Amino acid sequence: MTIPKQQRAAPVIYDTLIVRFTRQIYYGDDSVFQLEVRQTPAPLSGGAFRADIEAQLDRFQHLFTQQVTFNQFFSRFEAPTMPPASLHDMQELGQQLYTFLPLAFQQSFQHVVQSVFEKGRGLRFILEARAGDKADRLLSLPWELLFFETTGAFLARSPRILIVRRLLEALRRSPLQMQPPFNIVHIIAASDGASPAYRIDETLQSIERDTIRQAVQPGTYRPVEKPGAVETMLMALREDTYHIVHFLGHGEIVEHGEEPSRHIQRGYLRFVDADGNTQWVTGEQFQHFLEFTPAVQLVVLNACHGGANTARSVALELVYNGLPYVVAIQGDILQESAKHFIEAFYTELQRQGDIAYAVAVGRAAIAAHTPQTLDWCLPVLYTNIGLDEASATVKQAERLWRWMSCPQSRRRLGIGNLVIGSLHLIMGILLLISRYRPTMPLTPFLDEIAVMLAAIPLATSVIFYYHKSPAIPKHWSTMLRLALFAYVFGAAAVGFGLSFCYTWFIWLLVVSGNLWSILNSLARGILLGLLFIPGIFFGGWLSFSQMRGHTQAFISNAHIETPDFEWGDLFVILGGYILLFLPWLISNFYETFVTPPVGNIWVGFVLLGIGCLLCRKNE
Repeated sequence: MTIPKQQRAAPVIYDTLIVRFTRQIYYGDDSVFQLEVRQTPAPLSGGAFRADIEAQLDRFQHLFTQQVTFNQFFSRFEAPTMPPASLHDMQELGQQLYTFLPLAFQQSFQHVVQSVFEKGRGLRFILEARAGDKADRLLSLPWELLFFETTGAFLARSPRILIVRRLLEALRRSPLQMQPPFNIVHIIAASDGASPAYRIDETLQSIERDTIRQAVQPGTYRPVEKPGAVETMLMALREDTYHIVHFLGHGEIVEHGEEPSRHIQRGYLRFVDADGNTQWVTGEQFQHFLEFTPAVQLVVLNACHGGANTARSVALELVYNGLPYVVAIQGDILQESAKHFIEAFYTELQRQGDIAYAVAVGRAAIAAHTPQTLDWCLPVLYTNIGLDEASATVKQAERLWRWMSCPQSRRRLGIGNLVIGSLHLIMGILLLISRYRPTMPLTPFLDEIAVMLAAIPLATSVIFYYHKSPAIPKHWSTMLRLALFAYVFGAAAVGFGLSFCYTWFIWLLVVSGNLWSILNSLARGILLGLLFIPGIFFGGWLSFSQMRGHTQAFISNAHIETPDFEWGDLFVILGGYILLFLPWLISNFYETFVTPPVGNIWVGFVLLGIGCLLCRKNE
């Protein structure tokens, strides 16, 4: 069966909606979570919600298995008609899943979908959670079944809705970008003497072989069968560079009782060795087998329960252990549905390389060819984007922090101070000899400017501390938090103080060179912009770098030894403000010291002294 022509058209443009689940530890209740809207094409609010994950997973798994897997198992080789009662139960399940979300999100989500569709676009709906956060288990819920009662439609049935489960801050073992053509290892874990429960129909095996081989051309197709064993798979992976591992076999869900009051369900895949013996493999073990083949970026699991909505499914374990992409089946799927999904999925993947879109096209193919079933909701996509990429601003701040922390940088700073100090001293001496005193330009609203400057470090430190506060341990005392804020405030004050002070030093050098007097108004405005705008930006950059570096060091050291609030930290803040107000203080009390040549001479001596100290300290 070929893919319908409408699926061969160029894919639509997709807007992105990203929601992040986090455990809301503020309430001290493990069942309270936060839904945060990270990116949205239209106004959409998140909020807190309560969920007993174990109970919800058990309930969803029971209904899911009862209405899809169990009912279809006995009619695997024919397309059954979904009874009205079963369809109603699945719709009710989708509605309950929708009401499971925060109320503010429910009220606006359908409007977001409508606004996207009205623009002729699709929606890439990404559900993400951090590795290690208990909220990552929310990714196991069957979000493909989200059902809008008002419209009577399942959200993910349309190929214009891409649902992606994304794990954050787990080490990724392979590159994210996938480029066709792909090389595929196809594992068929079947054995001739298997019990009826573990048999794989020969027709299904043949369909998969032919479909995948045709879809991936001109890529390499390598079947692994008879035996479909772990050892045979590893031998095949060593022969060439492969990008995709496709597994056809059986899976099981086993309940483990780690504690008397706690049972954890874990998924297993069934491999078969040369003697027909079963090799049960978890997602974590499967990932270990792939460690020496970093080119593998995608695992496709056509196995019962490979992506089951359990706490530790094979798919979730694979992405947890570093695999970038996993496409799995949440339950037992009809042979006819599997055929249409595989053909549509691999054909589209080879054309576009967009895995989420290929999964959506595969779902649409199932819905089009077997509309009387709910098999379209079984394929799911998990991704692992790896550790968080720092923004360009953070990277630049970290680079500046490392550079200033390096002993070799002190000599360079010292040389810079020596150069600027020497220029000031030479200019001051020459002006003194010539008995010429350039006129300093008037600075209107000097007092108002001073007040604004005073507010900049305080506002910056408060904003930074507010955004950094989620990383602060909840058990910290008030004095410990006050000590951290003093560090942050001091770093902001010194950063802006140094920046504005050195900007004024350069400004004094420009005036003493009589450059100001020969320029017209336009040229003076340009000169002021060239001097003070970079000074403001550099002050912010330097302050952010120092605040971030000192905060990380403070939090890290607090795990070893609890620091105390010291009044000496206030002197650092005072020193930063003295540097910030130095021109204003001198102009109000000792005006002679802010005008050439006297200003050049004392500034020159100060900078020469600082430069010598920095160079000497480096030695």
